[in-house]
Amino acid sequence: MALLHIAYERLLTGIHNEDTIEQYHAHGRQLGRLLYQGRWFDSRR
Repeated sequence: MALLHIAYERLLTGIHNEDTIEQYHAHGRQLGRLLYQGRWFDSRR
């Protein structure tokens, strides 16, 4: 399983640069927060 994770990380960094990956993580955290708060479909946002 660890080998699969390492291969996935290398594939991901080969396709995307570090800024893109950090942006994905930031958007994922923001979406997770909105889903947790129940505001994922807020038309005022």
